[in-house]
Amino acid sequence: MIGPDPAESFERLRQVVASDPERTPGFAIGGIPADGELHRVLREAAESRSVRQYREYPATDCLSIDLGDGWEPWLSRRSKKFRRSLQSSERRCHGAGLEMEFIEGKDADDAVFERLLALQPLTDKWATGTDIFQVERYRHFYRQIFQDLRDAGRLRLFFATRDGEDVAYIFGAVFGEEYRGLQMSYASEFAGLGVGNWLQMENLRRRADEGVIRYDLGMEAEYKLRWADERHAKLLAFLVP
Repeated sequence: MIGPDPAESFERLRQVVASDPERTPGFAIGGIPADGELHRVLREAAESRSVRQYREYPATDCLSIDLGDGWEPWLSRRSKKFRRSLQSSERRCHGAGLEMEFIEGKDADDAVFERLLALQPLTDKWATGTDIFQVERYRHFYRQIFQDLRDAGRLRLFFATRDGEDVAYIFGAVFGEEYRGLQMSYASEFAGLGVGNWLQMENLRRRADEGVIRYDLGMEAEYKLRWADERHAKLLAFLVP
């Protein structure tokens, strides 16, 4: 269902299913923008009864940052308290001797992903057993994503280091004028410095300079609300063509 023309993608899906009439597979399609083009195509198919079954279910909304006017206008829309917090985080990180290492496009080798994995056991999520990288299938999934994005030149990644040791990282990918954040982690002992804020802020600056207009923060979470400009309603559909 991924593609620039949802109607064409949907028709291809129907053709694949029709090629094997003995099977009637069902499909769970997630992350559909409510009232978007794909949603319209699916609903029209359901209303015309040209599909065997169609059901919609609520899904987690997503948040995004509007960088259409650049970094400074985005910052000016934040509260004074939040702006002071960001400035304080940056000062504390510099004062603690943290530096940034930028790796973009095709510059990352496979050892870089191993650096990400090596940092995870130092995080609070790992300590509480809620880190996705503690599950083998997720490690495999993210490794494949990492490699695909790197090979396509879309990868955007940087580390925060101190004395040559990794203490935090943030990585995502650029698709045209949109950036999609994928993962950010930091060693728990550096949480008090606000290293997560520092990483996110620097990433925003660099993406705005690169020409990114929409910075996708992913699924809604309370801590992301201070950063976000827009909420995007999503839904999940179950479809039997």
